[in-house]
Amino acid sequence: MLDSKIEMIIALVRSALKDEKHDFDSDFDYDYILKMAKEHQMYSLLFTGAVNLGADKKVPQMRALFDRVCKSIMISDRQLHQVDRIMKAFEDKGIDHLALKGIILKSMYPEAHMRLMGDADILIRLDQIDECDRVMAELGFEKGPESDHELIYTHKDLFVELHKRTIPSYNRDYYAYFGDGWEKAKKCDSTEYRYTYNPEDEFIFIFTHFAKHYRDAGIGFRHLCDLWVYLNNKPNLNDEYMKTELQKLCLYDFYLNICDTLEYCFEGGKLTDKAEFILNNIFSSGAYGTREAGRLSDAVKMSKGKTVRGAWIKKIIKIACPPYKTMTERYSVLKKVPVLLPIFWIVNWFEILLFRRKNIKKRTDEIRSLSVDKIENYQQGLNFVGLDFNFEE
Repeated sequence: MLDSKIEMIIALVRSALKDEKHDFDSDFDYDYILKMAKEHQMYSLLFTGAVNLGADKKVPQMRALFDRVCKSIMISDRQLHQVDRIMKAFEDKGIDHLALKGIILKSMYPEAHMRLMGDADILIRLDQIDECDRVMAELGFEKGPESDHELIYTHKDLFVELHKRTIPSYNRDYYAYFGDGWEKAKKCDSTEYRYTYNPEDEFIFIFTHFAKHYRDAGIGFRHLCDLWVYLNNKPNLNDEYMKTELQKLCLYDFYLNICDTLEYCFEGGKLTDKAEFILNNIFSSGAYGTREAGRLSDAVKMSKGKTVRGAWIKKIIKIACPPYKTMTERYSVLKKVPVLLPIFWIVNWFEILLFRRKNIKKRTDEIRSLSVDKIENYQQGLNFVGLDFNFEE
């Protein structure tokens, strides 16, 4: 059985998304509603659902939630305005672009502000990065750091990630399927440079992104809502094609378990053991997972082709001796002289001892949060719901 508080949150979200209005057959835990709204970034969903089911709008927690809903409406409007500016500028400048994830999903919710975006994701071509830089600067965006798969730009109204590829190359199993993301793209009607995917491929990408976060560190309930909202808006997807492609990704079993979970949450279906496990995991993760889950996930990846104890040792070493890329962010000289990496590990240890003593506790806590048993349990939890890391470290 799920905790009654989790059942309450599911009921509120279902009411908001399906516009169900009736009296709630239990007491509202207003503190928990506000807590989950913050942790899972679901202010509008939970406020709307609570009002639909008869919550008292005058209690302090509901007033606080309403304030956040008003802010969400303003943020959403500004986000959409900036996305429109970017898309129009890219079209005018002849830059190929394809909107991803939140940009697509916002329009499928009953109200756009029910689905805030942490950032706006847009796929671009590698050979047009310089043009993108110029356009983003003209639009008032400041360029931030570059990662494996994205270029980051900041603006007071919107955080933008221009994707060099849809999936990071270090997620090697999923990257092997998607590549740079352009293979299945097609031009949108009446545009020259804007692209999209067919609905099946669009959902497969959204689902793969969900699976990637679920196994890497955890993911919040809002992202589970995304899957139901998409499937509800696209009821005629080609199931056979989806099955074939998800099997290629080794995600079909996980997909079936997620479908059972969605059926329970939104259609009154049976709560299976795996759906209960998934929901408990999601509600303990917050919107974007936890650091401990991320460390355990990293250790599970390291265990591919090795013993779990060997992975544990490797992870401890990684905490004590950060990888080259991490060290270059702290000591830029390593970019020119990488052979000095072992020396700068020692420098880093002394700096921590002398100037960053708070980091000692952080590193100690990281190590204490890891154990062979916890790594094995994390692996077993992934396997139980149909997930794994299908590559060797």
